[in-house]
Amino acid sequence: MKGNFCHIEITVPDGEKAKDFYSVFGWKFQTDETGYTMVDTGAEPGGGIFVPGQGQGPQMGVTVYINTECINCSLEEINAKGGKTIVPRSPIGAEPNNMGWFAVFSDPFGNVLGLYEPNPDWKPG
Repeated sequence: MKGNFCHIEITVPDGEKAKDFYSVFGWKFQTDETGYTMVDTGAEPGGGIFVPGQGQGPQMGVTVYINTECINCSLEEINAKGGKTIVPRSPIGAEPNNMGWFAVFSDPFGNVLGLYEPNPDWKPG
């Protein structure tokens, strides 16, 4: 669905310490081979925890991701309205069986948010 919040990502310096801390909420964690940790909060949206340098977003803090049908189209509109692309459209996982694409942008006020475009052909596994 275009425009809904779909993923919340927390950037931390220590992934294991973050998992220990956030377990206070009963969240479930699954860390992949890259060190990225998917977070299952028990409801939508879910999220992720990662340590900078793992190829994801550019800053420490929290990034909220917004669904879009076309990241490049959204970035074009964002940039035309005073926003700025920080991370261009990038695959999540190895192409061609990646789960989708992400991008990171700032709004005209300096807030940093992300975009997510699902891959309609993605098959888990």
